[in-house]
Amino acid sequence: MKKLIRIIELACTLVLLLSVFAGVVFAQKSIDEGSSNNGYAPTYIGTARITANLSLYSSGHAICSSSVSLYTGYDANLTMRLQRKTSYDSWITVTSWSGSGSGSSGVSLSKMYSGLSSGTTYRVYSVAYVYQNGNYIERVSVSSQERTY
Repeated sequence: MKKLIRIIELACTLVLLLSVFAGVVFAQKSIDEGSSNNGYAPTYIGTARITANLSLYSSGHAICSSSVSLYTGYDANLTMRLQRKTSYDSWITVTSWSGSGSGSSGVSLSKMYSGLSSGTTYRVYSVAYVYQNGNYIERVSVSSQERTY
């Protein structure tokens, strides 16, 4: 009887540990992929802040901007993509720009694109790869608001 109780206790402990571990893995994936965290700001290791903005003008021009600020001792490569939405609600990259930097000044990109298509929805999607002493630390990403021309 004691053996059966001990087996049940071990099984319950194992189930509890697995459920906690699954929650940690899910939370980390949400932070790494830059998805919504129910109103909570994600916590990064070397990244202080990442932003993406898109402005569309009646002349058919788009102003795309993105920046990543880092903590001291970190470097980043930032890629900013202007993307358009397809009829299947997926995103296709129209054009992209890249830059690199370090520290609190980080990387800032601001570019203009001409040739927007009427009735098309656009966004800026940016991804930064962060390094410390040449070693990969984290991937952070952000999307601007969607805007229709």
